[in-house]
Amino acid sequence: MSKKILADGSVEGETFSGDKYTGGYPSPKKGETYAEYRARVDQAKAQGFHPGDLSDNDWTAYCKGSGQYDDFDANTIIE
Repeated sequence: MSKKILADGSVEGETFSGDKYTGGYPSPKKGETYAEYRARVDQAKAQGFHPGDLSDNDWTAYCKGSGQYDDFDANTIIE
């Protein structure tokens, strides 16, 4: 059975993280800053999470947490 390659380069039914990552999906939490969210995603990355598995909105939040995103204040609280 052939597998379908999606527009983002992933394979249908599979994640970039693969089967070795057993942690949960790092969703942004209301009340944390974008920088705190980025740090949580980075912790998940250290455990095998691949940021390519983030949704578009969560990827944007992750980028905003860098402190280098279009002059965005990474200490802004996620609502």
